Amino acid sequence: MNRMWMFGDSFVSPLNANYDEDYHPDWTWTKQLATKLNLQTRIIAQPGISNQWISHEIINFYDEMEIGDTVVIVTTELNRNWLFFEKPSLSNLYMWGLSEFVGEKQFKIIEAYASEFYKQQGLLNVLHYEWFLHWCRSKLSSKVRLCLLPGFDTTDIHDTTDSSLALKDIDEQEFEQLMDKPVVDKRMNHMSKENHTILADKVYKFLTENEKIDLSTDFLNSETIQPVR
Repeated sequence: MNRMWMFGDSFVSPLNANYDEDYHPDWTWTKQLATKLNLQTRIIAQPGISNQWISHEIINFYDEMEIGDTVVIVTTELNRNWLFFEKPSLSNLYMWGLSEFVGEKQFKIIEAYASEFYKQQGLLNVLHYEWFLHWCRSKLSSKVRLCLLPGFDTTDIHDTTDSSLALKDIDEQEFEQLMDKPVVDKRMNHMSKENHTILADKVYKFLTENEKIDLSTDFLNSETIQPVR
């Protein structure tokens, strides 16, 4: 029996500190998409991870994938780098409070690296991102139905209609009134319940009708959404 594999960061992961760890609401876009496609689903995702971690997990599970399976990849922020093997969620070198999660020696090394190699790393990150996207297509397209969704950085390699929009734009459009306030984002996958349904519908149409995913229309924003969940 064919399955759906979903890779990504907090736009995919069912983990949310504001929900019970074992509770994954049926209205999340990942659950709705699985129901629409009538497929058992394996979610391989963690908040804060890098595209390097995603490629590592694709390799790990590749042999378990069967011809005809579906793979949905939400690509993450291109400047994240997987530096701590046992802590893949700590991939943002500039995240607030990073020193609380790593040792003093490790943090000093990161500070020095970020300071001395910032420009070079920025160029490498762009190149690695392009290579990663092409690698995903080369590795998977002949075996599975593939959908590449941009979480942060969009390209014409993604399966969307507009190369300037990503899931983070949907996130920010409905959360913009609270962006400058000390509020914790409690939403599952950074979206309201309504936008989960809209995203699931759009990805479903792409996978079944090859209709490119339009992230510029239909989604609710801070003026049309119900109070943020």
